[in-house]
Amino acid sequence: MSLARRIRQFGQFLRPSRLQGRTLHPFPWREPGALRYFLSYELGDPDGHGGYTREYRFDERGLPFTDGERGALYDPLVVARYGIRMLAISGVRSDPVAAERAHLVLEPLLVSAGATGAWGRASHPDAMSSDRPSALVQGVGLSALVRLSGPEPPPRVRDVIERVFERLAAPIEQGGTVSQLDGRPFLEEYPSRPPSHVLNGALYALFSLYDLEDALGHVRAAALAREVERTFEHAMPRFDAALGWSRYALCLRGRALLSSVYYHHLHVAGLRLLALRTGRSTFTNWADRWERALTSRWRRAPMAVAKACEIALERRVLDTRTGELLGGRDDGKRPAPERK
Repeated sequence: MSLARRIRQFGQFLRPSRLQGRTLHPFPWREPGALRYFLSYELGDPDGHGGYTREYRFDERGLPFTDGERGALYDPLVVARYGIRMLAISGVRSDPVAAERAHLVLEPLLVSAGATGAWGRASHPDAMSSDRPSALVQGVGLSALVRLSGPEPPPRVRDVIERVFERLAAPIEQGGTVSQLDGRPFLEEYPSRPPSHVLNGALYALFSLYDLEDALGHVRAAALAREVERTFEHAMPRFDAALGWSRYALCLRGRALLSSVYYHHLHVAGLRLLALRTGRSTFTNWADRWERALTSRWRRAPMAVAKACEIALERRVLDTRTGELLGGRDDGKRPAPERK
C-alpha cells in the first residue's frame, strides 16, 4: 500500500460520515427493466463507461484493463463489475450503447471460466483463469453471467454457471471456497489454512447465491444461501470490535484486522441488505451499532489510532502468511480486491 493511500485511509477515520451513495436492492429480479445489483453506487455515467475510465483503460474489444508489470492486466472482478454496471445503466436509461458494452464481457468470462471453473487475473481477457477460486470473484462473476444471460441462459452459459458454482460451493480441501466458522459454512475470499474469514468477500458471494436462486430457481444455491445467512447471524459478534467498529477479517496475518472506513461502510450496507432480504432483526441491530460508529467522532478517533498501528505493521496488503494456500504452492500470487 502506498504512503499516500495509507494517509488517505487514516484521514477517513477523522471525518464522521453517514452512508451515502449506495443503493440497496434486496430483490432486483422484481425490478423489470433496471435489474440493479444488490448493493451498488448511484448510477453516474460521466464518461459513458460508468466512471471506469478514471482507473482503467479499454482495449480494442472495449474491455477494461490496467497496466501490469508485463503489460496489460485483466482482472475478472473488474470486468464482471463493469458488465453489471453497464447493464444497469442500459436498463435505467434505455441506453443501447451501454447494453452493447455490458454484453462485451460475457464471452471472455465464459471462455476464462471454461478452463478451470475459477477466474483469476491474466494478460489476456480470454485467459482470466485460476486454479484457486476466490468466493468474491466467483460470486461477482456468477452474478454477471446470470444477469447478462437472463432467467433462461443458453446451454453453454448454464454449463459454465454450474461449473463456477461447483467451485464456489465446494470445501476448500476439494478446491472450493467453503470453510467452517463455528461449525457453519463460510465463503472464503482467500481460501487458506487456517481460514481468513473476510467479511465483505463472503457477502458478495452470498449475493450471487441470491441471483442463482431468484433468476434460475437454483435449489442448491438457495439451500447454501440459507446456511450462510445463519452463519452470518451467529458470527456477527466475532466481527465486532471495540466501540462498534467492524472487523475486515478474523485471521489475516495472524490477527483479526479492523475494517477501513470504506469496508466498514460496506459492511453496514451489506447488513442492511440482509435485514431487508431475510427480515431478521439481528442484522438490523448490528447494522445500527456499526453505523453509529460512523457518525461518532469519539468512537472513530480511537479506531483511527488502532488502525494506524495495524497499517504500520503491514508488510504488504493481504499477505496471508497464516498458512500455505490449498491447491498449490504458496507463490505469493494471490487474488487482490478491485481498486477502490
